[in-house]
Amino acid sequence: MDFIRKIGHNKIVEITTPVLITWNDGKSRLCGDFRALNTYTKADRYPILRIPHALDKLAKAKYITKMELNPTS
Repeated sequence: MDFIRKIGHNKIVEITTPVLITWNDGKSRLCGDFRALNTYTKADRYPILRIPHALDKLAKAKYITKMELNPTS
């Protein structure tokens, strides 16, 4: 319950009314209907490929390169 008070006080949850679901094993999960957020969500212009589709494309590739995106490693 402290978590619910904290996010309510900080105005993190404003668009929907949160619902606390408690499972039979005593664990709880905070749920909400966030469909209203879809009107504010931008479509992903470059979605991530599904793994089987990506592997099919790699199998047909003539060259495969590697690029390190993390400069610290």
